[in-house]
Formats: sequence, C-alpha cells, structure tokens
Amino acid sequence: MATRILVVDDYEDALESLENLLTIWRFDVRATTRGAEAIRIAGSFHPDIAIVDLSLPDVDGFTVARALQELPERPLLIAVTGHGEESVRERVVNAGFDHYALKPWDPDDMHAVLMAANGRRASRASK
Repeated sequence: MATRILVVDDYEDALESLENLLTIWRFDVRATTRGAEAIRIAGSFHPDIAIVDLSLPDVDGFTVARALQELPERPLLIAVTGHGEESVRERVVNAGFDHYALKPWDPDDMHAVLMAANGRRASRASK
C-alpha cells in the first residue's frame, strides 16, 4: 500500500509541482490550497504524512496541524514555509510538527525525509 501524503500549500504552482513529484515517487497524494479543506480531506483520506504550508488563506498551518494531531492515526507533520526566523521555528516545534523545511525545499532532502518517515510507518505497521 502506498504511503498517503496530504499536501497543503496556497501557492498553486508549487502545490501542483509537489503533487506531481510525489506521484512520480509513487506516493498516494491529495492536495489542496485551503487549510479547512485539508482538515476535511484528512478525515477520510487518513494521511500517513502531511506537508503543510504555514501561511494559508483561510486557517493557518498551525491550526491544520492541531486538527491533524487529533486524528486516530496521527500523520507525520511537516511544516514548510518561506520564513526561517527562530520565532517561527519555535512555533513549529511547539505546534507539534515533526519536521520543518524552508522553501524551496530541496527535492533530495525531501525524498530523504519522506523515505525515513515511510520506513517508520512500515515498522509501526508490522508490530
């Protein structure tokens, strides 16, 4: 079964590019530009990983993260943002994100993080 990844980014070109890349890497992907929609999708899609932009037009990525942490099977949460200030990093950690990446996220680094997460998911499922 393919790893399910939910991607949330309000920049449509970046969202589409990431969705295409993840599909090429054979992940099962759902994508949206809206935080509230991401929360709704997660309820039925049950993502293993959520890649969440922090700046969204309706609800911010921190709100999305809080909602996703309430799911019965909490996904690995990855925050992506163009803001690298220390205060943002602190908020990301305090919000429960598992990983933090600055835009643009290097595809090799992204692949390594996703494969490590996929490995943790596989070992958890085999127990």
